[in-house]
Amino acid sequence: MIRTLLGSAPLPSFKGNPAGLEWTTATLGQFSITYAAAASEVASLNLMPYRSAHGREDAHMIKLLESSRLMLEWANDTLFPEARADERIVVCLRSADLWG
Repeated sequence: MIRTLLGSAPLPSFKGNPAGLEWTTATLGQFSITYAAAASEVASLNLMPYRSAHGREDAHMIKLLESSRLMLEWANDTLFPEARADERIVVCLRSADLWG
């Protein structure tokens, strides 16, 4: 988590998860960014990085999981103010309302 918050964690390799690589490649492609270029230009984070069979129904867990609360706090204290100041672009996938 520390490496992620400092911006020094590499993007995942997706070894054994071809669907994850396919989804990430397609998502980055919407912004004309290749996966190879993204390693130094894009930060990727999940508000609730856990598998869920029920998706939105499990969103209440965001307030209960320390990792999710930390990520949400960091996004609101750092990422979003930087985006408002035109210092960064932040794209919230899925439910932007959950990000605040």
